[in-house]
Amino acid sequence: MIASKVSANSAFSENQRLNGVSVSCSDSSHSSGDNERHRLNRYGDRQPNAALRTIAMTQIGTTGSTGGDYYDRKIAESKTPRSARRCLKRHLIQ
Repeated sequence: MIASKVSANSAFSENQRLNGVSVSCSDSSHSSGDNERHRLNRYGDRQPNAALRTIAMTQIGTTGSTGGDYYDRKIAESKTPRSARRCLKRHLIQ
């Protein structure tokens, strides 16, 4: 489903075409004082974003999965569950 949203359009980088992820999954930096956050872009086509969330939540719930282990490491680094999910989504699209 995600791959069908990505065409051979020059608006997508080669890496994004190979991974099947659209530009709507790109992240942006937000900072306030000492806090710096990376957030996924919420705009654009919602289907790839919904698919990415489904993939992330499935990996978090699966014992012994790579994504679940990554999420647990982020929680151990004192990240909030929401921030750890954000990190996992960014990790999945890279």
